[in-house]
Amino acid sequence: MGKGDGIMKLKMRKVGNENDYWKIRDFLRQTFLINGRKEFNWQVARLDYCRWHVMKNCEKTNIFDLAYIWENEKDEIVAVLSPEELENIHLQLHPNYKTKELIKEMISTAEEKYPKSYDGNRKRERYIIWSHDIDDTKNQALKEMGYHPTEWADNQRHKPLNEELPKVEIPNGYTIRHMGLDSDIPKRSWASWRAFHSEEPLDNYDDDRGAWYYNIIKTPLYRRDLDLVAISPAGGIVGFTTIWFDDYTRTGYFEPVGVMPSHQKQGLAKVLILEGMNRLKELGANLAVIGGINEAANKTYSYMFSDKNKIIYRIWRKEF
Repeated sequence: MGKGDGIMKLKMRKVGNENDYWKIRDFLRQTFLINGRKEFNWQVARLDYCRWHVMKNCEKTNIFDLAYIWENEKDEIVAVLSPEELENIHLQLHPNYKTKELIKEMISTAEEKYPKSYDGNRKRERYIIWSHDIDDTKNQALKEMGYHPTEWADNQRHKPLNEELPKVEIPNGYTIRHMGLDSDIPKRSWASWRAFHSEEPLDNYDDDRGAWYYNIIKTPLYRRDLDLVAISPAGGIVGFTTIWFDDYTRTGYFEPVGVMPSHQKQGLAKVLILEGMNRLKELGANLAVIGGINEAANKTYSYMFSDKNKIIYRIWRKEF
């Protein structure tokens, strides 16, 4: 893709079919490499996770109804507009086309196309768009469009796998393995709910025997040998991480990582990550990446990945 194609030559349209989806995947892979494997755009794994988990399981909708693309005269994708969890808007651009004018057009499209209410009862109170602290072009465009940065941010960390890996020890009596037969899925589902809904009453759990997890394992990059679980001395699944290995970019993406509350503060998350890093190295990966928002996660990830390659991906907000 060459520089200099003006915004007037670009075509914007809604994502229409599987061919479009796989064009977006190619676009993300290409720009990930062009950007030095920094996540200025999503990795393929995050797009797939959004489609098969966030949209299907959580939002009960389809990514084809919500994503828009901009193409140049050669029908090459140069920008993608997509929501995540309906409320979170992401703008992804080829670096040769990252202009303030195109970014503003994408923001205006989001404000026009994404509704202020869903299903008649779920209302959007504000527009939320994500941007990196070091992305001056996008941040200036956001300011001019009435958006303001918030304290909410994703700390994106990268770990070259040719470096020495951190040293951690597994707690006594625990073991680490990958997901086994389908009988593991209800246990994995329960562990996930407890890890991420620890403040909720137990009766709130929808005991569907982990039916939602079958969408996870449909994703193109899913590998059972990289879907790791921590087993307690009593034999239950109490911690987990899923690693998405993209052999095109030789990158492993950790999403999610979780430990049930009663088994936290023993280093299980660190052990799971270390096992994942070692398995990635055996597959030929040379980079591991992870994102963390809350304090506990960032403390763990800072130890396992360090902060020297950290990039801040921040929420910008515009009130109605």
